[in-house]
Amino acid sequence: MQTWLLWQKWSAFCNNAVQRNKQCSVKMLEIIEWRHLDKYSLSTYIFTSSCSIRFLIYPFNFVKSRLQLQKQNTVYRGVRHALVHIIQNEGLRGLYRGYLMTVPQNVAPLIYCNAYEKTRESLKFHLGLSSDKLVSSLAGGTVSLLTQIIFVPTDITSQYMIIYKNPSAFIGEPHHAAVLNYIHRNKAKLSSRPAFQILSALYHVDGYRGFFRGYIASTALGISAGSMFWTVYYTCLESIRWCRRKFLHSLLGYDKDGHPYLLLDQGVAAAASSIIATTLTNPLEILRLRAQVQRASYAGTIKTMWFDERYRIITKGLLPRMVNSCIYTTATMMVYETLKKVCVLPEYQGQVIW
Repeated sequence: MQTWLLWQKWSAFCNNAVQRNKQCSVKMLEIIEWRHLDKYSLSTYIFTSSCSIRFLIYPFNFVKSRLQLQKQNTVYRGVRHALVHIIQNEGLRGLYRGYLMTVPQNVAPLIYCNAYEKTRESLKFHLGLSSDKLVSSLAGGTVSLLTQIIFVPTDITSQYMIIYKNPSAFIGEPHHAAVLNYIHRNKAKLSSRPAFQILSALYHVDGYRGFFRGYIASTALGISAGSMFWTVYYTCLESIRWCRRKFLHSLLGYDKDGHPYLLLDQGVAAAASSIIATTLTNPLEILRLRAQVQRASYAGTIKTMWFDERYRIITKGLLPRMVNSCIYTTATMMVYETLKKVCVLPEYQGQVIW
């Protein structure tokens, strides 16, 4: 009898050990790669969330564009004055002027996410790069080249819509106003809708090249901002995790049930990365915007920027741009990381860290 009881206890111990070994052998997915995902479901959710987020934050982009296009403080004294002035004179709808022209940009996150994840996979598994920071930085910068094909034409049209009501205050020198002059001379022949007037004027003045003015500056901005963001993002994420384990382990039980604060960590890292990347690339953003709308050469635009603004190019329009970028990036990253967990293939669902 005693022998039988000992055998039962030994069997139970062995079974428990096997179960523990199985659990330990399953590697949890701290970073969900492209091969782990249901691509169709992920793309559908990304498009829907992108439309919602962009609609909510577009007014910040509107205010940012007007602040950065004006010479010094000739129209608005600051963000608050710009908001009050626009609402009083153009109404709340005025803050969404040009929004419809940016709707095609909602396709860009689909292209970006698909190309980004695929590029990450190629760099990591085909070229053997092991650093997540390096892989993400290279992938983010490379994919920005592709998405600018969508962003540049829609941005240019939207920016002309933003200054449509008061072009003389934002266009710079009169000889740079060829597009708006064409609209003024041919208004009787053009459509009554401003968007179609601008599209027609851009084509007649510059041909197809007019829709890609400032492409080099826009691409440089996309590559530098994307590379900075992903480098800082993973650095921040590692730092936050280290701080939690080092100082808050016993207090918050960080490692007791996996990673209970992973989504919060990702949100904080995204916000910090966005603020840093936005601040460092603000002069390049002003160069892109003015080159596209004011139509001067890059050398002429840089000279005018320095003559008019001096060191204010570092902070001009930075606050609304920072708010716009921070909200969009943080919301997008948190939604994106959550959607990746939801859209993981069935065989990997047990390895997802919530």
